[in-house]
Amino acid sequence: MNENLKGWLEAVVEALIIVAVLYFVFFPVKVEGFSMENTLSDGDRVFVSRIMTDMKLYDRGDIVVFKHEAGGKNEKMVKRVIALEGERVRIENGNVYINEELMQEDYVTCETQGNIDVVVDKNKIFVMGDNREGSTDSRVFGAIDEGEVSGKVVMKLYPFDKFTLYR
Repeated sequence: MNENLKGWLEAVVEALIIVAVLYFVFFPVKVEGFSMENTLSDGDRVFVSRIMTDMKLYDRGDIVVFKHEAGGKNEKMVKRVIALEGERVRIENGNVYINEELMQEDYVTCETQGNIDVVVDKNKIFVMGDNREGSTDSRVFGAIDEGEVSGKVVMKLYPFDKFTLYR
């Protein structure tokens, strides 16, 4: 085989492998809005793992990306998982309780608004932004279908000086 052709074929195979990894394992998402302040800011770039959500490898406290219809169009939203199916979410006097246990939310910088008492349905998750005063989330639109979750945030890549790995 011609060495030039062999070099091109190797480059094409390597490019396909990189594209497959980026598509199936990790993909970049730009954060838009202020609902996840101070954890994530408007304009931050994060890497999201699609495979972790396909295998349901996310838990309470993880940050996920999902598509949600708002204003007639599907928007990518970035929120924190607060409760999983079968768990009871109660919000009262600015506090969040899961199964009657007060959540310790060091990432929240303001009071959680609303009074809610709900059990999360099967195959759904309850999500909220960290900026509770500036977030439209499950307090407004209810728990989301697990099938809407497209990925779990695993890394904040940009801005570079705020590089962070998430569990």
